[in-house]
Amino acid sequence: MKCLFPVILFLLMSCNSRLPDKDMLITRFYNDRVKNHSIEKDKACLEKAIASAEIYVDSLVDQWINEDLLDTIKFPPKPTRPRTPDPIIGTVERFELDTLVED
Repeated sequence: MKCLFPVILFLLMSCNSRLPDKDMLITRFYNDRVKNHSIEKDKACLEKAIASAEIYVDSLVDQWINEDLLDTIKFPPKPTRPRTPDPIIGTVERFELDTLVED
């Protein structure tokens, strides 16, 4: 009889009609999953951006070191190539050799 009383009490408590709304629980579960997923994606994106930035900065530092330490002679930049002159064929009249030569 002593163990029958807790069982009856448990059965009466479990017959309570106030159950949580199924749609509300589904919505809450879905929103939690979406929030967790977006947090994970943001964290992965941030880690990827940091890794990319580290690689870029390392390459810049390596380039600066190679320019400053390994190359001790600083040459001036090469001059620009001069532009080509205008064509002169056809713009100057031909010389007449016979008129220039005196006998």
